[in-house]
Amino acid sequence: MFISRFISLAIPTLFVSQQVSCVSVHNWWTIPSEIGEIKEVVSSIRVPTGSDPTNTYWEANGFSVGYMGMQHNSETERRILFAVWDNGKGSTVDLIEKGSNVTAEGFGGEGTGAHAFIRHNWSPQETIFFKVTSEVDEGKNGATFSGYYSTDLAETWNLVASFFANEQPVYLSGIYGFLENFGPDQSELREGYYGNFSITDVNDKTEKIESVSFTHTTPLSDKDIWMQKQYLGPYNEVYQRIDGSKDEDYDALKTLLKRKLPQVDWKEEDESKFVEQLEKELAKVYNFQRVKLSEITKHIERESQEVETLCNKENPEEDEFTACEIELSRIIADVHDLAKFTRLNYTGFLKIIKKHDKVTNWIIKPMFSVRLNAKPFYKENYETLIIRISTLYDRVRTRGKERHGDAGAGGKQSAFVRNTTKYWVHPDNITELKLIILKHLPVLVFNPNKEFETQDSAISSVYYDNDDFELYMGRLEKTEGAEAIRMRWYGGMDTNTIFVERKTHHEDWTGEKSVKARFPIKEKYLNSFLKGQYTTDELFSKVREQGNKSQKEIEEMEQLSQEVQYSIITRKFHPVVRTFYNRTAFQLPGDARVRISLDTELSLIREDNQDGVQRCGDNWRRMDIGVDYPFKQLPDSDICRFPYAVLEVKLQTQFGQEPPQWIIELVNSHLVESVPKFSKFIHGCATLLEDKINVLPFWLPQMDIDIRKPATGAFGVHRPDEVHSSSTSFNSTSGDGSKLTTDKNVQITMAEATESTPLLPPRPPNLNDVEASVTSTSTDLLKKLSPAGLQTVFKKSKTIFKRQEGEPQNRTRSVPVSAPPAKTFFANERTFLSWLRFTLLLGALSIGLLNFSDSIGQVSAIVFTLISVIVMVYALYNFHIRGNRIKRKEAGDFSDKYGPALLTLLMITAVSINFYQGAEVRIITVGGNGSFSRNSLRNVDTSIVLHLGFPFVMISQQ
Repeated sequence: MFISRFISLAIPTLFVSQQVSCVSVHNWWTIPSEIGEIKEVVSSIRVPTGSDPTNTYWEANGFSVGYMGMQHNSETERRILFAVWDNGKGSTVDLIEKGSNVTAEGFGGEGTGAHAFIRHNWSPQETIFFKVTSEVDEGKNGATFSGYYSTDLAETWNLVASFFANEQPVYLSGIYGFLENFGPDQSELREGYYGNFSITDVNDKTEKIESVSFTHTTPLSDKDIWMQKQYLGPYNEVYQRIDGSKDEDYDALKTLLKRKLPQVDWKEEDESKFVEQLEKELAKVYNFQRVKLSEITKHIERESQEVETLCNKENPEEDEFTACEIELSRIIADVHDLAKFTRLNYTGFLKIIKKHDKVTNWIIKPMFSVRLNAKPFYKENYETLIIRISTLYDRVRTRGKERHGDAGAGGKQSAFVRNTTKYWVHPDNITELKLIILKHLPVLVFNPNKEFETQDSAISSVYYDNDDFELYMGRLEKTEGAEAIRMRWYGGMDTNTIFVERKTHHEDWTGEKSVKARFPIKEKYLNSFLKGQYTTDELFSKVREQGNKSQKEIEEMEQLSQEVQYSIITRKFHPVVRTFYNRTAFQLPGDARVRISLDTELSLIREDNQDGVQRCGDNWRRMDIGVDYPFKQLPDSDICRFPYAVLEVKLQTQFGQEPPQWIIELVNSHLVESVPKFSKFIHGCATLLEDKINVLPFWLPQMDIDIRKPATGAFGVHRPDEVHSSSTSFNSTSGDGSKLTTDKNVQITMAEATESTPLLPPRPPNLNDVEASVTSTSTDLLKKLSPAGLQTVFKKSKTIFKRQEGEPQNRTRSVPVSAPPAKTFFANERTFLSWLRFTLLLGALSIGLLNFSDSIGQVSAIVFTLISVIVMVYALYNFHIRGNRIKRKEAGDFSDKYGPALLTLLMITAVSINFYQGAEVRIITVGGNGSFSRNSLRNVDTSIVLHLGFPFVMISQQ
């Protein structure tokens, strides 16, 4: 809406815009060639809620000598109007008939002819139909043009007026529609959906219009505030937009600050103007988001009815499902755009407030925080929408058939591989990531019969350890048999069932897999169980009575409960850290081969009493908090609000089977940051109990950099392909001389996964210079606005959310810090050692020739030695260059383009020199039959000579 680029740390030169009156966007109908003279034109217009400011004209049926449409003229008046021009050569346009309550008059200052209007308070989201007819009268040398409108989907038509245009015996031609702002204010959003295009010729042949072309006037230099698109699918509508609010009002805020530079003489009057403007922009963004969210919700409801109707049909067509899938893809794009719009504007508000406080010394951040909380557009949770879209998408994907998944799919197979990888996801990318995944896997809903509530996705876990942090050290160092013990519950604090879980790590060399086992217990018995007062016999007596589980399962859980209870009592485990997050799980019901979970709003909370503060006391958890994120009642020393979401991908595939291609593209995309072996428990202890921890996890330094990366290709949320006329490929000029700009397509290529690390994302570019990325000017930040939101293109900037607990500057970490994967460095070392292996072999050959050969061999030995040294130095140079590039996480080609070619050339040169010198050896031939005698070898001084003549003969001194 109003934020289009982040404010720079130095306010740029004021942008002076050049206004053009009557800003407009146009759609030109593509008339089929087989249509004759057109006598009737029909179309409709629907205006989204909140996109109908005053001084707006939605024209439906424009033609060569007139137009028809509707206007919003003032806060109390809306009109439907119809007009016909004269020929400009003295002819007249006469009124023949007009409808009830219609006003007919001249054009005023707009031209000559006649027009009529009726005051009709049409409503947003109401579809109004329009019809224009033409009847030529050759005898009178003119034509009758009539305009009608309908509010009941073209069932009945209401006459606006009929005019006779003298000296204009023409039918309808040059059919078009437009959206126009005819007022002075360019700062508001105007939108319209144009559809139901049809034409009828003089032979009563009716055709629907399937495509249009677009033009628009350029209202502001270097601004992009317009959009025109034609949609495919069941709603074949044209979307048009005029939105001058994106840049203009943000520039106004910056202008208010700039006016007082450099003298910085900021007065109370200036402050009042700035705050007033800021309030206006906040209200605009808040209202826009609410309107768009309402539109998306209604769109989902309509599509839900369509899908339900389609699935209940006896023999639905494949094309119908395809159309529904396309429409759902549009809804997905709308949600994505709105989420991006929200994040961008929230960041923009924070930036402009920070700049204001710095430049003026008037501090308004606390006050504006209150205003933000009053209109919390940035707190919108799209989870409910995502779940509803996922359900619809899955029904369309299965073509309405019920899923019959095998509950043990993958679990009972003897030859499979489990692979679990973890990633961080920046808040800017969370919604987009969810929308991408749901196209392949549905959101897993445990109780589909219950309406989704926010706390349904909440997961809380209390981790136990002792004062020596034995479990922490074991999990961090990945020692064999390392355990983690936690108490987990789902939902709110009123949950009665608690799961006691134990995770056990096994090294690969043991041949065993790491396992997680758990058993349920009622919350009221948990304290007694942890103290040994509630025995396992009492715990599982009711389970045996119920008979829901097999004897083997009960025995396994009973053994687990005994072992956990014994460990807690004997090793003096107590609550240490609680983790809270909202989980969105993606999985085919009953199929565990691909499971993806995304944990958001991750919070790590202290549960211990070690510093004398009684948090949980003698209870198994603290009771002063629930699931009310962000837990504002807690002091900063008790909580770490993790700035990223945590993505976990679990694959279970057959040996030799590749993961699904979309999974490979996902984990190699710019949306995720790989963090192998990341643990919420370890991170919580390391950040909240840092003074009691000696060894810290390797990923902590990774928290200090911005993990956002530039988009690496076409992977992401995109709208379905849209129809473009050939007229959209170039700039054109309208009849009135106004500059018309046409839409353009952008081509992008798919990112490729690297061969060596197919399931690891490419390393991000160097983002350490965060300050420079913020101060750089952002261009083209807001590209295009969709029908239900604003598409945005992000520029790298500072992370919005900062760590709550900063670490001491002089802290020395006793673990290896390596942001890039260790395997990358090992691969570089292996390459270096392979080159050294060659040089050692060549060096050994040189030493042999030097010690045991003649003068020719000694020359060859020197040449080979030089080659060995050159190659060794070259390999060492390459090793260091590649190592530094890996440390800096530079992207690019790491292949060696010149080394192998240079080595081959040197070896050819060395061997050629050897053969050349050997050819100069005197060939000794005795007798015609090529035999040799002792006398003929009298002058041969060397013990071994290689004869290069033909045939080759080895000559040995006798």
